[in-house]
Amino acid sequence: MRLLAAFFLGLLFTVAYAEAGWCPGIDHTQRNLGGFQSLTVGAVVTSLTLPAGANYAILNTDGAALRYRDDGTDPTADVGHLMEDGESILICGTSLARFRMIADTATSATVQVSYYGN
Repeated sequence: MRLLAAFFLGLLFTVAYAEAGWCPGIDHTQRNLGGFQSLTVGAVVTSLTLPAGANYAILNTDGAALRYRDDGTDPTADVGHLMEDGESILICGTSLARFRMIADTATSATVQVSYYGN
């Protein structure tokens, strides 16, 4: 049920972000699901495994907060953007390959990722 809810939330965010123009230069009418990942993010830095053709992704956390960076530098539990439990974010273009995340506390987070593109 949670997986289904995450999928529909992903579609909702795709439409909302697309209308807001959040990924300049990316054709948001490409709403084909290019892949899905469920990752456990703990004390070790984790990156995304990109499917071919992915040009943006929607991520949401479940169970704990995490920290992330999208510049290719590893975050730490103290340095990086804070993503609270239950939040969703959109990652676009070249930031997908540079995206890194780590748990904010000793509690691991589950990250659901839906990829979109060609």
